[in-house]
Amino acid sequence: MRIQTKVFLTILLSSIALVLLMVQLLQWSLDKGLVEYANERQKLEYQPIVEELESYYVERGGWSSLEGNRRYFDNLIAQYVGEPRQRRRESRPPPGPRGESDRRRRAPESGRRENRPGEERPPPKPITLLNKSGRMIVGSRQDLQKAMKVDIKVEGELVGFLVFPDNQKLASDFELHFIEQQKEALFLAGFIVIFLAGISAFLFAPTIVRPIKKIAAGSHELIMGNYDGLLNESRRDEIGDLAKDINLLTRTLEKNEQMRQRWLADTSHELRTPLAIIKAEIEAMLDGVRSLSHENLTSVSSEVNHLHKLIDDLADLSNMDLGSLRYRKEMLDLRELLLTKEPQIERACEARQLTFQSNPGPAEVIIWADGIRINQMLDNLVTNSCKYTDSPGKVLVRLEADITIVRLIVEDSGPGVPDEALPRLFEHLYRVESSRNRNTGGSGLGLSIASKIVEGHGGSIEASHAEIGGLKITITLPLARPDDV
Repeated sequence: MRIQTKVFLTILLSSIALVLLMVQLLQWSLDKGLVEYANERQKLEYQPIVEELESYYVERGGWSSLEGNRRYFDNLIAQYVGEPRQRRRESRPPPGPRGESDRRRRAPESGRRENRPGEERPPPKPITLLNKSGRMIVGSRQDLQKAMKVDIKVEGELVGFLVFPDNQKLASDFELHFIEQQKEALFLAGFIVIFLAGISAFLFAPTIVRPIKKIAAGSHELIMGNYDGLLNESRRDEIGDLAKDINLLTRTLEKNEQMRQRWLADTSHELRTPLAIIKAEIEAMLDGVRSLSHENLTSVSSEVNHLHKLIDDLADLSNMDLGSLRYRKEMLDLRELLLTKEPQIERACEARQLTFQSNPGPAEVIIWADGIRINQMLDNLVTNSCKYTDSPGKVLVRLEADITIVRLIVEDSGPGVPDEALPRLFEHLYRVESSRNRNTGGSGLGLSIASKIVEGHGGSIEASHAEIGGLKITITLPLARPDDV
């Protein structure tokens, strides 16, 4: 199922569920409201009875004469129940049978309903009169938990309660008809809302899917190797963030592809040059142009050694990039290592008519490291300085220990390195000079290997301008901790 169809169905089904829930809630609220309205109307309908009972209580001085007088109470209820609210009594009903004078009947009043001959009186509702303590005086027994109470007060003092059934549901034909009309109207309104929601979902779903389709098309171009089609990043939502990430990925892949192509070209060139020299030397000796002498064989051997070192360096870099190079770390005194290598570095500098100065510091510097790789890193740094420093010049190596780190600094007297070249010194096969003179340029892998070794030991490497005019390489390594053992 396509995402546009999923979006359409999601919006439509959500709208249907919300509309049905809304209809049910409105229907429940309407039923509840009408029931409460009917109960309040019933209270008003029984208000004349409450007033008659209040008058009775005043005239008789209490409820004692009314106890058990069910006939009088039923007649009183029948006279008022069901009458409209605006009809009120004009005089009180007789207070009940107490003698001959008490049994006389008043003429029917405007607020009461008079039974005509042949008219059947509706059955009385279960209505109860309670005194103020809740004891039944007269009426029908009923569940007080489901009943309504109306206070009967005389001069502000509570004297009793009139209790009648609470309307739990509607029974009037008019009310039921009104409820049915409202239900039909609600369902019609819900159907209209669902229909409009369906139209909105149909129109709105493509606007959500359209940018996703553009991202999918851009990703397809990326798969095909086309890095020119960048996505629009103007949106301020998650799709805009995704477009930014894909554009960043596109630029990164493009950069990596350019680096890969340059790497292949540089590697091919570096391998081709010594092979071409070796081939030319051998062919010259085979053709008799050059003699098969010790000097000529030494030249061929030198090129073979150079080719062998280049292949080893490329293999080391490949292993470092893949993370397959393993380090055999142990507690290593970096100061002692530097002191041990000082004679070797001094001979290399003297061969190029350079002055070597060393400052290893007064105390031991313990790091958790692979001694072979640290030694290789130091050789690469010193070789790089010796190779690119003009004679007479100077090469400086020193250690600066801190509480948690140690800095190994290698400086030379120049010539210096342009500012734009400093960040690229640690790239594979990168050399500052534009030519590829192998007599001075080397392979361009020494600083790259040194950088990878530093990363493998949790340190950092930085290139900057030296105060003595040349290049300054600063390596920062963490000191060993007790738990490194």
